Amino acid sequence: MKQIFLQKILPPILYAIFLAWCKSLRIKVNSESKENLKSLKGNYILTLWHSRIFGLLYYLRFHAKLNVLISPSSDGDFLANLGSLLGYIIIRGSSFKKTIPATRSIFKALRKEQGVVIVGDGSRGPRHKFQSGALLIASKTESYLVPMTFDAKWKTELRSWDRFLIPWPFSKCVVSFGEPVYFRDDKTSEKLQKAQMDLELRLNSMTENCFEASKS
Repeated sequence: MKQIFLQKILPPILYAIFLAWCKSLRIKVNSESKENLKSLKGNYILTLWHSRIFGLLYYLRFHAKLNVLISPSSDGDFLANLGSLLGYIIIRGSSFKKTIPATRSIFKALRKEQGVVIVGDGSRGPRHKFQSGALLIASKTESYLVPMTFDAKWKTELRSWDRFLIPWPFSKCVVSFGEPVYFRDDKTSEKLQKAQMDLELRLNSMTENCFEASKS
C-alpha cells in the first residue's frame, strides 16, 4: 500500500502543487538567452548545477523533446516522477549506478538528434565542480553543450550537499542560457581539465549574474 501511494498517488498531487507554485513565479529571461535557446538544434546537451534543477525543470517543459538524466537513488525518484509528468523522457542513471545502460540511452537519444539534460556536478557532487561525464559524451557523439542556470530573489537553500534552491512563491526569478560549447578531444587530460574548469567558471558566473539581475 505504501508503494502504491508513493508511486501512483503522491506524484500527481506533488505535480499539481509544483505547477501552482511555479506559475506564481515572475520568470525573466534576457534576449541573449532566448536566442541561445531558440537556436538549439540537432544533438545537444544542456548542463546545469544540481541545485538549479527545480526552476529549470519547469521552464523547459514545453521545449521540444528532452531526455533528462536523473539518479536512480530514492532521492531521485521524486524528480523522475515529476519530470515524467512534465513531459520529459527520463533516463535513470549516474556515475555510481546504472552507468552503462544510462550512457547507452543518452547516446541513442543524441543519435536521434534529441536534446539531453545532464547535471554538471553529478548526483553527489562536489557542489559546483564540473565533472567530465558531459564533456566526454559530447566529444564521442559530436554534440555541443549549452550551460544553463537560474536564481531567485526570494528563496530557500536546503541543507543538502548541493544546497538545493527552491524559489519562494511570487519571487522574481532569472533564467539564463549560455552560448554553445564544443569539445572534441577526450584523449588529452589537460584539455579535458581545462574544459571542465571553463564550464565551471562559466556556470558560476552565469548564476551570480542571475542573482544580481533578480535583485533589480
